Amino acid sequence: MAGAPPTEPSSRFVVGFLALARKLNRGATPPELQLLGRTLLHSALVGVAAGLVGSALYAALELTERLVLEGLTGYEALRAGGEEIIASSERPDFRPWLLAIVPALADLLGAL
Repeated sequence: MAGAPPTEPSSRFVVGFLALARKLNRGATPPELQLLGRTLLHSALVGVAAGLVGSALYAALELTERLVLEGLTGYEALRAGGEEIIASSERPDFRPWLLAIVPALADLLGAL
């Protein structure tokens, strides 16, 4: 009776678990898991790159706003508390007539 399958439920579970473990440990990783791992790695890299590019764009927009609007026209944008990226410097007097000219010049520059 040494070759007979065990009849007790717990011993059948152990034998089935050992057979499954032997099947899983046969060789290298299946190609499906390799493809999944590569896909997850690529998606993580794309996410990191998109986050860095988005942060750089936001910082560039803030810098442009600070230099052009606050530096040239004296316009002070409303911000939430603690939202400043670049420390504010001394602003010139507010010149509202430049608020009409500066965006028009930027639009002309963008059209070129």
